[in-house]
Amino acid sequence: MILQSLVRCYDSLAAQGKLERPGWSVVKVQWGLYLTADGQVESVEMLGTANEKGKLIPRTMFLPTPAKRTSGHKAASFLCDNAKYLLGITNEPYSGTGKDPLKDAEICFRTSAKKHHALLDGIFCPMAQAILRFFDTWQPEQAMQFPALSDHFDELCKSSNLVFCMTDAFGVTTMSQDIPEIQAVWDEAANSSTEDNITRGRCLVTGELDTIARLHPAIKGITGAQPSGALLVSFNNNSFESYGREEAQGLNAPIGNRAAFAYGEALNYMLRVKDYHSLLGSTTLVYWAETAQSAYSDCFAAMLGTNNDMTQNMLDGIMKAIRLGQDIQWKNVPLNSSVPFYILGLTPNTSRLSVRFFLQGTFGDFAANLARHQERLNIIRPSYDTRGTLSAYALLKETTRNSDDDDAAKNESAKKHMSKRKSENDGEKKSLTFSDILIRNLLCAILNNTPYPVALLTQTELRIHAEQRIKKISRGKAAIIKAWLLKNGSNPQYKEVIDVQLNEQTTYVPYVLGRLFAVLEKVQQEAYESAGRKINRTIRDHYFGSACTTPGIIFHILIDRINRYYLPKISSEGLRIVRDRQITELMGMIHESYPARLNLQDQGIFQLGYYHQKQKFFTKKEENSNV
Repeated sequence: MILQSLVRCYDSLAAQGKLERPGWSVVKVQWGLYLTADGQVESVEMLGTANEKGKLIPRTMFLPTPAKRTSGHKAASFLCDNAKYLLGITNEPYSGTGKDPLKDAEICFRTSAKKHHALLDGIFCPMAQAILRFFDTWQPEQAMQFPALSDHFDELCKSSNLVFCMTDAFGVTTMSQDIPEIQAVWDEAANSSTEDNITRGRCLVTGELDTIARLHPAIKGITGAQPSGALLVSFNNNSFESYGREEAQGLNAPIGNRAAFAYGEALNYMLRVKDYHSLLGSTTLVYWAETAQSAYSDCFAAMLGTNNDMTQNMLDGIMKAIRLGQDIQWKNVPLNSSVPFYILGLTPNTSRLSVRFFLQGTFGDFAANLARHQERLNIIRPSYDTRGTLSAYALLKETTRNSDDDDAAKNESAKKHMSKRKSENDGEKKSLTFSDILIRNLLCAILNNTPYPVALLTQTELRIHAEQRIKKISRGKAAIIKAWLLKNGSNPQYKEVIDVQLNEQTTYVPYVLGRLFAVLEKVQQEAYESAGRKINRTIRDHYFGSACTTPGIIFHILIDRINRYYLPKISSEGLRIVRDRQITELMGMIHESYPARLNLQDQGIFQLGYYHQKQKFFTKKEENSNV
């Protein structure tokens, strides 16, 4: 299904004029090799542009698909290649053993000359004749005598691609790949095969009779894979081959040349265009509608949170359209909910690609599931958190160690050291490592509207405990707990307890205990403020983990300490009365003794109660400051 979907995507992109025909690919070109009519080198000019740092940015062009090369195998590309093949030059030093780089470059040049003669002999247009005369007269050993080459010799030798160009009497530049006669020659060659062992058969993707592809296209743009590309389909070991198909390469799973070209072109195109892909950890996500319209992919990425375009108002509008059975409007473009939509997750594996998951459905179904997911994540947030929706990356970030936080929590000196390091590395993005399994399971749960993985909650809980001394419970962690419990929670009372903001009516004990802990911490802070002292550590730093796991042990100690040492020290009598009443009311909502232990889900409820109560304090403070 993956390849079939990609072939249909290619057909849609080709119909829109965004992809070339078979045998042609997008190639990065750095230099133009300008020839005269008699095949002499007139000049070598930079075709790309230099960025602010002076680095050359290549120009992308549609050119004949480059030849595939393996170690020790000379295969020349048509019209465009590196300096070894088009000029026979190299700056590699000779060590005295092994192959001579100069002789190797000469062989490459002769291989390229042979290929161009095989294709262009009998073609009498000026460009074709100039190219043939160039290969017949060019002497690689004299390259340094040409100022046009000597000025750029080292740059030309850095695996840079060159393409043939000519300038007419009026100063108009023509590139070799734009000549209709040359295009026709290549099209004919691309649709035929010169291999000795040609096998025709029925393509498993299209169902049509075609020449079976022996080798499949390289996929470029996957983070972590080889820059030259990695293979989505390949067979290089007996363990991967069917009986009777040993060393048969592509014949092991017969796919026609046309289908192989089409899926490679479609996937490479979507990996070049930002609207169709994003990176999540080590997993590259590729998503597309069968119509290949970028608006569908852009809307999907916004709902997933990978492009930061989704606001709460936009999400509300999408939710309303889904509830009413209407088509979604995205940036004034109507999106048909019934259009087939596909999501592909890829990770690098040496020179090959691993398919982590492949999901297919309608765009409307995926949009509805994403909207439900974002609804579950909706929670009151601090004023400094200006993010709209929470992306999948933001959720995964909450489950992993971001820096030296755990070590810094051990003592103040380590904490200061961490602060110093952060200031020294200000603006430098920390690299985070996410579990590929968690990424896959989380995305599949979100997009299929199935229960979230247990690891999402357990790892979030672990981070809360590990970071209790140096970090508050973030909006992201609270949102994860809320969403997970709403979707996965086994207790029906959870849905009564869990809300976007503080629930002051519920008497569910773990939630009340979380609220009570926040009030006790607030009393301690206000006692220090009344004394004009700065508090370095609150009860959260010492007791939060124990309070939400074994409240039966900790809360007796905390309440006694707060009532004895901190509550009387609050200078404002009115505030002291308010806090005393809050403590009394919350304790009164616990009709039985404190539970000895809380399970993982109830620990999440405790943390939600704490988070909601803390946000309530901050909200009141902001309101009072604005009066």
